[in-house]
Amino acid sequence: MKKRVIALLGGKRDGNTHNLLKYFQPLLNQEGIEMEIVLLNEKNLQDCRGCENCVLGKGCAIKDDMPAIKNLVENAEGIIVASPVYNNNVSGKMKMFIDKTVKWAHSPILTGKPYIGLSTTSSSGLNMTLKYLTIVGINWGAHPIGNIWASKRTTNMKKNKKILSHFISAINQDPKLHRPTLNQVIQFQKKKVLAKTVFPNDLAHWKKNQWLDKAYYYEARITPFNRVMGSFFHWMLLKILKKAMKNYSTEVGTSNYGKLNYE
Repeated sequence: MKKRVIALLGGKRDGNTHNLLKYFQPLLNQEGIEMEIVLLNEKNLQDCRGCENCVLGKGCAIKDDMPAIKNLVENAEGIIVASPVYNNNVSGKMKMFIDKTVKWAHSPILTGKPYIGLSTTSSSGLNMTLKYLTIVGINWGAHPIGNIWASKRTTNMKKNKKILSHFISAINQDPKLHRPTLNQVIQFQKKKVLAKTVFPNDLAHWKKNQWLDKAYYYEARITPFNRVMGSFFHWMLLKILKKAMKNYSTEVGTSNYGKLNYE
C-alpha cells in the first residue's frame, strides 16, 4: 500500500504555490508516495470564535469541513502546509485553518509525522512566513524536515529537491532515528507542564500516551545537551506555574483563567 502525504494549500488553484506542489507530486509518486492536495479556498471553513471549547470543553461547535480535513491529516504519513506570502505571513484561509487546530497544540496527535512548510512570493516576506510555518509544525508535535520555497528572484529548485529527498527518507524512516531540535524538546516540555497545571483537560491525553515521564513524545536521537536543557526547562517552568496556580486555583481549567482585568 502506498504511503500518503496530505498537502494543505492556502492559495488559489493553479497559483504559484499550487503549481510548486504539483511539480513535486510526480517525484513523490516515483517513490511510492501519493500526495493529495487539499485546496482550503474551496472548503467550507468558518472563523474560529475563540470560545476555547476545543481545549476546555467537548470540541468545536462549528459545523464545517474542518473535521474531515483534520481526519485526512491525522491519517497521513507526511504533511505539507503550503501558503503564498500574504502581507509577510500565510494567507487568511490558511490562518483560519491553523487557528482551529489549537487542540493539536495542546494534545498533539501528529507526533513523529514528517512535516514541510512551503511558500512562494513574488516579492518579500518569505522568511517570516516560513518561520511561522515551522512553528506550526512544532506546535502540532510533527517532525519538521525543512522548508520549500520559491520567489521571483529564484525558484531554489536544487535546495527544494534536497529537502524533498529528506522528507521522503523521513517518511520511510523509523521515528527512533529522528533528531529533535532543542526547540522541539523545549516545546514538548512546555506542553507537558501546561497539561499538569493550567489545562487539566489535556492531562488525560498525556497520561494515555505515557508522555509525563518522557524526554520527548517518542524515543528519538536526542542529544545529551538537548535532553538536559529540556529537563531543566521542565523543572523551571513547573516551579513557576505551581507557584502562580496558588493565586488562580479556582480558575484553572476554565475560560476565566485567560481573562484580563484592566481595573
